[in-house]
Amino acid sequence: MLKKVQIIEKSSGCVKIQFSLNLADDVFTQEDYITDAWNKGIVNGVLNADQQENYKIEVFENTPNK
Repeated sequence: MLKKVQIIEKSSGCVKIQFSLNLADDVFTQEDYITDAWNKGIVNGVLNADQQENYKIEVFENTPNK
């Protein structure tokens, strides 16, 4: 299943980055999705690793994997 994850800057409410993630089956927790999205945002240069408290991370309902 895919999950959609958005990382939102708290001060502006602006979506900084959005991902659809497929971490395989149901063995992964919501925290796994959040961690993976956060790491992707850092790698892509959109987020500052030292300022995670400035962002809100939301995980959306499962979507079919196509």
